[in-house]
Amino acid sequence: MKKRKKYIIFIFLIIVISSIIFVGYKYQQYTELRVDNGNTLRELTEVLQQGKQTIRLKDNLSFKWNIAHVFNPYTTDDTINKEVNKDWVKEDTSFLQFLLGFEVEVLSDEYKRLIFVNNNKVIKDITFNTSNFNILSNKINQDDILILVGNNQYKVLYEEN
Repeated sequence: MKKRKKYIIFIFLIIVISSIIFVGYKYQQYTELRVDNGNTLRELTEVLQQGKQTIRLKDNLSFKWNIAHVFNPYTTDDTINKEVNKDWVKEDTSFLQFLLGFEVEVLSDEYKRLIFVNNNKVIKDITFNTSNFNILSNKINQDDILILVGNNQYKVLYEEN
């Protein structure tokens, strides 16, 4: 009987220690992948509401990035993840949501997502209201110029070679 009790305690301790190690690993992964948007939405809104005919975002934003992806309303997280092809955790995702593996957001009519990538890492994941400004292109490279095509509506100016 004593041997069985020791065995059960040993198995219980193994499970507890394994769980602690697993949660610790997942928390480290969560903190490494979680983006910090800071004031990016405000900064972007101020830049795009100036009404300038042309804007190069890399010259007007306070962070470095290589490419930005723009996603339309009703684009699912699965579609976004396939397009961006990087792992990241949105700023508003709790550790519990990350641990349990559910993070679902489908944007309604007036919202789009803008995801900035730098050196193959997602650094910003912004949801913006298209009534404040709108980006009509699906992808923006850091050297691209955005041209004003309507009231606070911009698209990438493609140069012909």
